Amino acid sequence: MKRFLPLVLTAFFALSCGTADDQSTRTITPPTKDNQDPNDPALLEGMNLKCSSSASGDALICTSGQTLPLPPTFPNSKDCNICLTKIVNGIAKVECPNGLNFEFTLIKGDKGDVGSKGDKGGSCSVGTDGWVRCTDGTSYKLLQGPKGDTGSKGDKGDVGSKGDKGDKGGSCRVSKNPQGLAVIKCDDGSEQILTGCGGGGCWSFGAKGNVYTIPTTTTVLPNLTAMTPEESVTVPRFDEFNRNWALGFPGLPHRLEWYAIRFTGFISVPACPANKCWFKLTSDDGAIFSISNYSVVNGDGLHPPKAGVGSILALPGWHAYTIDWFQGPRTQIALALEVSTDNGLTYRIVDQNELKFLINP
Repeated sequence: MKRFLPLVLTAFFALSCGTADDQSTRTITPPTKDNQDPNDPALLEGMNLKCSSSASGDALICTSGQTLPLPPTFPNSKDCNICLTKIVNGIAKVECPNGLNFEFTLIKGDKGDVGSKGDKGGSCSVGTDGWVRCTDGTSYKLLQGPKGDTGSKGDKGDVGSKGDKGDKGGSCRVSKNPQGLAVIKCDDGSEQILTGCGGGGCWSFGAKGNVYTIPTTTTVLPNLTAMTPEESVTVPRFDEFNRNWALGFPGLPHRLEWYAIRFTGFISVPACPANKCWFKLTSDDGAIFSISNYSVVNGDGLHPPKAGVGSILALPGWHAYTIDWFQGPRTQIALALEVSTDNGLTYRIVDQNELKFLINP
């Protein structure tokens, strides 16, 4: 019988504030004038501030009198108490004793309109650097901007126009989707869920994997750690139970046979009876699902769509996970991940907002 080891909540980044006599944690009060805004990014540049999260979690309140508004989707910002905030090149870098680090850009702007209930109000635009800046002074990282024009194909003897290379310009505004998540909706129809940035990159909901070509003699998952990935792919969730091989994996229409994908990121483990959660992994061909390096479900080998189940003792919250999967020969593709919170009686798909990955690490 397998022995299940309890897991602790995964800390994304371990960096604590310095000691009380550490020079870097001194609170600096900026010079003030009657006509100066104490929250002006220009005044704050180069400062080290001691701040804590407001009760609502939508701002940092600093001991020297500044209030720094936070975008609404920075993870666990309400847990950041008495942390060091460094202002470097217009970016507030927050370091918390509990290991939570994040950062956001300071933008000075008007408060904008109040807008409808689910809406921040005010207008936003997307810069070529991928940041969305709004007239209420908030800013967000756009994880995937408008695609731009395709360009005309031209006649057979004609080259046609090239389009604009898919630059990220265009008009966008902050809103909420039916699930209540903050999103950026752009005029080209694209939509991105907002996530926090920090620790060298930005987080996006969903799953991202590295793609590898494997030998046509493969019968079990190869050692992907020793291989070099050739490209990457992102999916919102794992929900393919029986896909035609000729369609390729979602997002990889050119990959038909003999390839493998390693998905890594964080999964939000729900509250389960006695902290014991059950997972079901359906795959064709082989796949292995692990949480914090513990193999929860092993469905390796060449086979048609097949489901395997496994359980793990884990506290609710975000935990590192890996799914290794490979597609051998035609004719089907399957990769689906489900979770049960009632001891395996019923299962549901692990949703997009329960998976996240780090982009531009």
